[in-house]
Amino acid sequence: MELAIFFGNGSADFYISTLNLLANGVVTYLFEDRTKGISMIVEGLQTIERLGNLEFSRYHEQRILKLFGKEYL
Repeated sequence: MELAIFFGNGSADFYISTLNLLANGVVTYLFEDRTKGISMIVEGLQTIERLGNLEFSRYHEQRILKLFGKEYL
């Protein structure tokens, strides 16, 4: 994923795009391909971290882990 696609339409689009990636990663993990799903989730979380919002990334990571019943991705 390229970060440039998020900045053209403002922070709301970035937020929506990142949550979309995380949500699609969860669905992919649960119903299609676990490896691909984890990859999508990690990509979304790392994108958030690279942009300086570690707390936001950790929040979503913990929610996803709770959903999966796991301690780590």
